[in-house]
Amino acid sequence: MMHRRAARGWLVAAGLTAGLLSACGGDSASTAKGVEPVRAKLTQSGRWLMDADGRVVVLHGFNMVAKRPPYRPSALGFGADDADFIASQGFNTVRLGLIHKGFVPEPGHYDAAYLDDIAATAELLTARGIYVLLDFHQDLYNERYQGEGFADWATQDSVAGDPADSPRCAQGFPVNIFTCDALWEAFDRFLGINGETPAQSARGMSLQDEFAEAWTQVAQRFVKMPGVFGYDLLNEPYPGSATLTCLNPLGCLGDQDTALTAFHQRVVDAITIVDPQTVLFYEPYATNFNAGFPTAHGELHGANGFGLSFHNYACPFGVVGIPPELGLGTLCGPLFEQSVFGNAEAQAQKYPQTLLLSEFGATDDIDAITRMVDLADANRVSWQYWAWWNEDVCCERPDEGVIDHPSNPPTAEHLDQAKLDALVRPFPRRIAGTPEAWSFSAGTRQFELSYLIKAADGSTRDMHGALTEVWVPRRHYPNGYEASVDGADIVSAADAEVLQLRARTDASSVQLVLTAR
Repeated sequence: MMHRRAARGWLVAAGLTAGLLSACGGDSASTAKGVEPVRAKLTQSGRWLMDADGRVVVLHGFNMVAKRPPYRPSALGFGADDADFIASQGFNTVRLGLIHKGFVPEPGHYDAAYLDDIAATAELLTARGIYVLLDFHQDLYNERYQGEGFADWATQDSVAGDPADSPRCAQGFPVNIFTCDALWEAFDRFLGINGETPAQSARGMSLQDEFAEAWTQVAQRFVKMPGVFGYDLLNEPYPGSATLTCLNPLGCLGDQDTALTAFHQRVVDAITIVDPQTVLFYEPYATNFNAGFPTAHGELHGANGFGLSFHNYACPFGVVGIPPELGLGTLCGPLFEQSVFGNAEAQAQKYPQTLLLSEFGATDDIDAITRMVDLADANRVSWQYWAWWNEDVCCERPDEGVIDHPSNPPTAEHLDQAKLDALVRPFPRRIAGTPEAWSFSAGTRQFELSYLIKAADGSTRDMHGALTEVWVPRRHYPNGYEASVDGADIVSAADAEVLQLRARTDASSVQLVLTAR
């Protein structure tokens, strides 16, 4: 049982000091066995993320976002011990949140110390082989609507007082998304939708241009950090006052998706000037896509690779407190949760881009978590669980995290072991070819992988000499494993947690089956 405790004291000097010492202190990356620092950026080719050797890279990991001032994970105590544990369990990615309000206190003024602190956390992770996705995070835009994200100066609505004086804006996250008209107006003004023109800042720039400029500052700081593989442009945008009418199988019927595409393109254009390398991820309107409805978001253009960062909360019974014993997820999952994956795949095929399930979970419902990671495997999609730890502005979230608080060491008594049992699983971290399928049955502890020995980017590169790497966690295979392989030889040690395969020169495909001893 994970020990819960209230996440208090995020401004206490001792906690902040401890977090910064952890971020800047001694390097203990060697405690995560078999882990090497990230040395080259990933690229995007069609449906896949690729490494410098032409291998497909699959990512499993977590979200880590600090939603309260000073908006720095280090101030919560997230540091080297967390990074060591995450790497030791085979996870190889973290979606690391930036908060606009923490970085841009005034128009055109950027807090270099804030960005340096985020960079120190990113370096802790990438030194341990963990790829970082930087995410400009918002949930409910600003504290004015009981959330976080944009700076106060970038928050505009026509309400004279506190919007929370109205019950419609006093329900916290996520209910305010669907009830708070002041929040809707803020998004209308920011995106220039639903009859509003794009709002401007005090220095006469549109808020969109201000946001794009903030991203150029971030990109300039991280362009040379190889482990930062992507920029998630804006977490979970909402379609403003069209939120309720857009929530249908046809999606938004006005120009909301056109406006969102134009906004993302504006940010892409700004980033590309300073960083034409890092993969750029955009998100559709969360209210529609997360529920299983398709997006009409258009194609983005630029020198960078592109990806769809999407979330899956189509059956959020555990999130809203419906007991899993009722079995509603078993009925809902194959239809609505799979619809999210299907819609993502359709978008990736329409506009060749990679896919990343950058949020799911937020629950203690182990069946729901297992169902989702099984679906991700079946759809050949990388994922980042929400969350390593979380607390919203409105509410504590003790059921969402894996650790009870980042200020505590990631030892057994502070970790949700059942959740780790579901999330730690065998998967192909690097595939020297084109993936066909992979799957894991927690009940039988059988893992299967198949791939073609041909370059996934469509090139003529010979993949026979490159190594495929499969993470095989001792958590599920404490007595080792038996491996049956066709088309390749195992070149790693017996029972190694990182199983390595080299394709045989006369083979055109590889099939691997692992079973527990």
